[in-house]
Amino acid sequence: MIFFFLFSLLLNFNQPIHAVEISPPTPTDASDTPVDNENIQKLREVVQQKVKEKLASITSTTTGKRAYIGIINKIESNDITISHLDKQHQLTVDQDTIFIDSKRNKTTLDKIASGQAILAMGYLNESQILETKRLIIVGIESLEERKHTTIGKIVDISSSSPIFVLIPSNNKDTQYQIKTDKNTKILLKDKTELKLSDLQNGQKVIVIFSPTTENSKTYYAHKIIQLSSTTPDENTPTPENETDTSNSESE
Repeated sequence: MIFFFLFSLLLNFNQPIHAVEISPPTPTDASDTPVDNENIQKLREVVQQKVKEKLASITSTTTGKRAYIGIINKIESNDITISHLDKQHQLTVDQDTIFIDSKRNKTTLDKIASGQAILAMGYLNESQILETKRLIIVGIESLEERKHTTIGKIVDISSSSPIFVLIPSNNKDTQYQIKTDKNTKILLKDKTELKLSDLQNGQKVIVIFSPTTENSKTYYAHKIIQLSSTTPDENTPTPENETDTSNSESE
């Protein structure tokens, strides 16, 4: 019995052993997981464009140190709007801003009010807002010293106040509200003196003016030179023989 068991075991042991083949992993075809070169290129282009824009904003002449002079129109929290002639500027102040009053003493934001003339110095940011480092209250004469001259047409004369509206010839989308008083000189081109009542709608004039203290949108006329009347005659210059004296007239 034992002999039969050993003989069976030996018989099975001599059976041929079949090897199990293990196939090596098949390399993944590159086409199965393609690299999206087009998207990568687009991403690179976007990054390069952003870098260019950032560099342009840093080196742009529209940013950097600035100083604005004007009259305060509005104060809202830390934001201030000022205007000078036909331009407005946005300012922002913070805890580092230094405020100087008209006597050259340090002051605070709560002492700053609408209608005051100021000089603001700081850095213009990308939003074209002046980050103000120093704000100085100045006299209105600081603005009046910077007189401006323009040629334009009278389009509306107030019947209740010595004010008229002027549209400049070089920018018909702009209007100046011009105020006069007894000190305003009104002349013809030959230096003949006129009265305020001689001014009429439609007349072409040269006006030398500067901002007023009480209203940043109103300008005081130092001198008005009448170039033409509403009804030209033989003694009145016509547009053909008028001379642009806006750059030659001054005080």
